[in-house]
Amino acid sequence: MAGAIGLFIVTPQYDEVRTLQLTEDALLQDLEDVKTINEKVDALRTQHAELPRGAEAKLDVLLPERVDGVRFLIDVDAVVLKNGLQMRNPAVSANAAAKNATGVSRLSKNMLRFEIVGTYAELQGLLVDIERSLALRDVSSLSFTSGEVVGAMPRYNKSGEIIRSYFIEIGTYSFR
Repeated sequence: MAGAIGLFIVTPQYDEVRTLQLTEDALLQDLEDVKTINEKVDALRTQHAELPRGAEAKLDVLLPERVDGVRFLIDVDAVVLKNGLQMRNPAVSANAAAKNATGVSRLSKNMLRFEIVGTYAELQGLLVDIERSLALRDVSSLSFTSGEVVGAMPRYNKSGEIIRSYFIEIGTYSFR
């Protein structure tokens, strides 16, 4: 009789108690995880509150939520014009996925290809201005011709520098 009581009453009760203890342990671990996450969220909120005024606007310029292709073209054209150059044959390609080492990306890469004609010094000024711009941009391709030839002679500007055609490809990034 004691064996039957143990087999039919105690064993199922013991199994149920053990299952409930395991569930309780899992829930307590989940509660600890939630506390840890809440602490991290609070720390991030504190860091966000300590950001200087205007930092969010600068971050949005550096890495915007999305890039408007026309605005990107206008911004780069303004830098090109500032350096005394003129953009030719611009082409914007948008939303190429920028992959990281794992092949997964949260960023989108927008490319702008164009040609400019000018001296090497003007090109250097353009590249410095692109580098100094707050937006995250990279020059992914740069090539040039050996010089525009008029008759048998290269074309020069007034100060004697050779004028060349430069082909440039610039990328900028945004969140997807």
